[in-house]
Amino acid sequence: DANNRAAFESANKLRDEIIQVCQARYLEGVRLESVDQRDLARAKFEEILTLGLPGIPSPKDYYDKAQRKLK
Repeated sequence: DANNRAAFESANKLRDEIIQVCQARYLEGVRLESVDQRDLARAKFEEILTLGLPGIPSPKDYYDKAQRKLK
């Protein structure tokens, strides 16, 4: 059915956009860690936990990666 297909494609597009945002935040957090800006890096990882989607398969599991960084 066309409505289901459109909804599925829309959901996939949204998921991909969220993954891209989380990837950018994660890479920024890693970069901040490398220049000893741990508080700013922590804030980036916490943003991922707010924005991200748990359970995305590796290697795009930025939610899980951010969680590990915050431990």
